[in-house]
Amino acid sequence: MTYNILYGGEGREDLIREVIQSVQPDIVVLQEVWSDKFIQALAQTLNMQGCFANSNVRSHVCFLSRHPVRRWHSHLNFPPLLHNAVEAEIEFQPGKILRLFGVHPVAFLGWPFEIWRMWEARHIVGLTNHRSEPCIITGDFNAIAPQDRVVTSTMPRWLRLMLLAQGNRPYHFAMSQYLNAGLTDCFRCLNPSDDGFTLPPPTPNSRLDYILVNDALKPFLKSAGSCVSRRPFSKPRITIRSLPNSTCNLFNQNPFHPFHPLTNLLARIFLSVYTCATSPTG
Repeated sequence: MTYNILYGGEGREDLIREVIQSVQPDIVVLQEVWSDKFIQALAQTLNMQGCFANSNVRSHVCFLSRHPVRRWHSHLNFPPLLHNAVEAEIEFQPGKILRLFGVHPVAFLGWPFEIWRMWEARHIVGLTNHRSEPCIITGDFNAIAPQDRVVTSTMPRWLRLMLLAQGNRPYHFAMSQYLNAGLTDCFRCLNPSDDGFTLPPPTPNSRLDYILVNDALKPFLKSAGSCVSRRPFSKPRITIRSLPNSTCNLFNQNPFHPFHPLTNLLARIFLSVYTCATSPTG
């Protein structure tokens, strides 16, 4: 389970515990954690092991586990990581190890931030692509997958204006890095026609939260979904509500919008410069 608790979860501790208890997960990756005290109190009430990982900023990516945690480490490589990426070895069966990565890339849908998220994605993939054991990468990715749609009619005006400036659509550079590396989007794999919106409650308009697995785990997928909440801010980032197509303003899925050549040219130049600067032969 992945859960962005929003601003440290302050004042919503009981609600957050209720959400997790309703799902009964074996592992929970939490984003926007502010204190070790919060994690340990939550772990105690849920009878789980809590791991508070260091971060570059106030918000931390941490996790809880019902299974033994053999070792874990917080990656703090800035740049590209704005927050932290937590890595753990969890013994889910005697002698069998699951590799877990919890992430929380930089936010905002503007294309400069999408380039940054792509940089983070390449770094994370580099940490995981040599793993042969079962591996999960999960968290609030702050990104839109290539096959996903987004509803703009319920977005705030400032966000709609930001997206209008880039062709009224998001880019998909970041999530494409994970998918092109052979990782599977669990929700989309098992729910090909469901939106699975996760943000914002109580009327979500996009899916920013993902659980990705490698080939070693893909054959064992059984189900994937999002929790449902009718109370705003009580259960952030794991809410889903279906919206009728007739009321949706949908994004085009093409990487570059033909009616905004200047924006597309700048995006291509930025992407080319970044690719050359980070390539081994560049």
